[in-house]
Amino acid sequence: MRKDDIMARLRKLKALADLGVGGEADNAAALLDRIARENGIDLARIDDIVESERVVRVGTDEWKQRLFCHIVWRRYRDKEMFATYDPPNLSRFVGGKRRPFNAVRFWCADDFFVEVVAAFEILRRDYERQLRAFFRAFLTANDLLLQPRADEPERELSAADRRRILDAERLALGIERSELRKQITD
Repeated sequence: MRKDDIMARLRKLKALADLGVGGEADNAAALLDRIARENGIDLARIDDIVESERVVRVGTDEWKQRLFCHIVWRRYRDKEMFATYDPPNLSRFVGGKRRPFNAVRFWCADDFFVEVVAAFEILRRDYERQLRAFFRAFLTANDLLLQPRADEPERELSAADRRRILDAERLALGIERSELRKQITD
């Protein structure tokens, strides 16, 4: 059962426990306690937690869509909460043409929404930084980095440049060198 369905059910049971008569109120209260305990929900916060539909534009890059959804899944552990995310088919038909979607629709509370969007922005930037580091390592492993010409004066490298070069060399150790000649002749 989806988290928003559980919350809606708990709200109804709470209303029945508060307003019900006799055994009806007692049964609703017992069921309310059991469902809340099983799902780790604090009954004091039922009225405070209001979930609403959110739409986040994550872009058309598949890795951004997957990153965003994995952030939400890690927290909710519920893949059924998405209305537009379909892992095997990340695109939809628009005007007769296949186009990737750029938004994810899901239900959540305000505090969770802020947390997810912030985590996405931080991890997206870090992924892009590390992707650039991987590309430099790939160039290093395949001996494709541009070397300064002999007639150019040698420039002093900053600490950040030296760190990037060292990181690329370390990453390059784990990258298999491409066999260009072998692939061309085959």
